[in-house]
Amino acid sequence: MRWLWLARTNAEVIEPARHRHSPMWAVLGWIVPIVSFWFPQMVVQDVWNAVNPQRPRGTWQLYRTPGAELVTWWWAAYLTNQVLSTSGARLTGDATITRYSDTVAAVALVVAAVLIIKISTRITAWQTNPR
Repeated sequence: MRWLWLARTNAEVIEPARHRHSPMWAVLGWIVPIVSFWFPQMVVQDVWNAVNPQRPRGTWQLYRTPGAELVTWWWAAYLTNQVLSTSGARLTGDATITRYSDTVAAVALVVAAVLIIKISTRITAWQTNPR
C-alpha cells in the first residue's frame, strides 16, 4: 500500500491528467469492502497510464498505454487467488475439489506476485527517469 500511495502521488506530479480516484484510494481501496474488488486495479492502471513514457504528454487524458494489460492480468490472478483461497471448493466439502482449488489458488498467487513485481519495477523505473 505504501508503494502504491507513493507511486500514485508521484504519477500526479509527472502527469497532472485527471485520475479516476484520489491518492487516498491507493490505501483505502484495499480495505473498504466491496470497492476493494476493483479500486486497487484502477489506481494501478491509472498510475501505469500516467507515467508510461509511450503516452503522449500534455493531453490531460489518461489513455490506455502499451503493456497496460499486465495490470489486468495481475488483478485477475490476484482475485482468483482471493476467491479460491477464501471460499473455493470448501463449500462442497469434497477433499479432492478442495485440494484442486488450493493448488489453483497457489498458482494464481505466484502469477499475481510475479506480475506485480514486474509492474511495480517498471512503474518505479519510469518515475525515477521520466522523459
